[in-house]
Amino acid sequence: MGALIGTLLGRQGQFAAGLLALAAVMQWVILPMRERNQLIHARIEMLKAANVKSQTENERLVREIRSLQDDPVYIEHVLRQDLRYVRPGEIPPRGDGAGSDRGRRDER
Repeated sequence: MGALIGTLLGRQGQFAAGLLALAAVMQWVILPMRERNQLIHARIEMLKAANVKSQTENERLVREIRSLQDDPVYIEHVLRQDLRYVRPGEIPPRGDGAGSDRGRRDER
């Protein structure tokens, strides 16, 4: 079949057919690969940004763990604020702790 095409087209025709085949390969193979490559690079950049955010959060959590292990003032803060602990004899604040009456004693 290649000999038949060569005979029918001649040398210039074969060159033109080769260029056409090359153009087809570029259209159906190389260009989609380029688009895919661009999508992959965009995904990599997005993942890098997410990684930085995760590293920042991890560093914050490490600092919090250290504070919970070593800092009595921070431990008391967490106990009082988050867990609503009070010392013996203290009157707990009324409400959810978000209002203006926070920290005041019950005046009934």
